[in-house]
Order: sequence, then C-alpha cells, then structure tokens
Amino acid sequence: MNKKYALTGLLLVAVLVASVFTVKKVLHKEVTFSSEGKVKGNPSAPIKVSTWSDFQCPSCAMAAKTTRQFMEAHPDAIQVKFNHFPLKGHQHSRIAHIAGECAYRLGNFWAFHDKVYDNQSTWSVMQDPTETFVRYAEEAGIPKKDFEACLLDIEAEKAVLLEKIEGAKLQIERTPTIFVNGERLVGGAELEAKLNSLLPKEEKKEGEKPVG
Repeated sequence: MNKKYALTGLLLVAVLVASVFTVKKVLHKEVTFSSEGKVKGNPSAPIKVSTWSDFQCPSCAMAAKTTRQFMEAHPDAIQVKFNHFPLKGHQHSRIAHIAGECAYRLGNFWAFHDKVYDNQSTWSVMQDPTETFVRYAEEAGIPKKDFEACLLDIEAEKAVLLEKIEGAKLQIERTPTIFVNGERLVGGAELEAKLNSLLPKEEKKEGEKPVG
C-alpha cells in the first residue's frame, strides 16, 4: 500500500478515536485563544475569534465574510484564527485545505483564504479544482513551483488532519464552529450579533450600520 495513503488512513482513524473518547463536557468549556498558527488582527484586541471551518461549506463562506467585514470596520477590536476542519461529505474539501495549509506555509494564507471563499461557488463544482487553487495562490503572490511542490508534500496534509484531530477533541462535528472569546457558536447565524455585542463602547457609533 502507498505509504502516503496508509498514513492518511491512520490519521483519519485517530480522528475518530479522539472524537469517541473526548469527554462531552468540553461542549460547555470555554476554549482559550491561541495566537499560534493562521492568525490575523490586533494581538491586543478585546474580541478573539477562533473558527473551525471547511472551505467548501457555504455557511463557512458567509461567516468568513461577516468576520472580514467586521474586521474592516473595527480593525483594532478583533483578532481571528482559522482552524482546518474539512468535512468528508465535501468532494474537494481535502485538496482545498491542503492548498490552504500550503498558502500558510508559504506566507500568504489570508489572501488565499479570501479567494477560496469568495469563489467557492465556482471551484466547488469543478471536477478537479487543483489548478484553480494554483492560480489563486499565484494571484496571492505565492510562487507557483513552491506551491505545487507543497501540494505533494505529505506534511501539509498531515498538518490539516492533526488540526482536525484537535477539533475532534473539542467535539466539533459541524462547520463553522466558532469560539468568540471562548464561547461556542455553531453556524454563522449569530456571529454578527455576537461580535457587535462585544464591541467596546468607544467603538460603537450612534446609528452605525451592521457589518453584514
């Protein structure tokens, strides 16, 4: 058996094992924000958002847009972290997340992240979106040869799967699952209201329009 696929299979088994044996009380446990990994925004921001997301998930795309608009309106108020959580039911989720991890390793994750979500309806119906992801990476300023080499590197896929294991330990099953200052939200419907409720008083302006 190909070693690459054997390792992938073992890691997927580990995800399932971690999910089964994680104590259910974590559903009510606040999650501490870590500034390591795919993070952007003000390190001193009062609002910390950690999102476990799937690149092919429409609700995740909407949540990403809400978060981005909020950050544009209130750049000092929020810091955001992205965590890989590809779902098995999405045909291209695996390669999308490997590509995202490569963009992170090559220094321009967030530009790639935005392109993938903004164009989700286009690439998600393709037979194979790999070349499209290569183009997004190039448009984000990532060298094509480096990106293509990373897509074939088992370490990139391993990083995605290990991050999903961490999500499984938190009993994450749906995307997006978002922790706002440690409080869990499942789905993006309540995200805008939650972010606005946490704005410092000096950031709130009379008559201000919602970010969405």
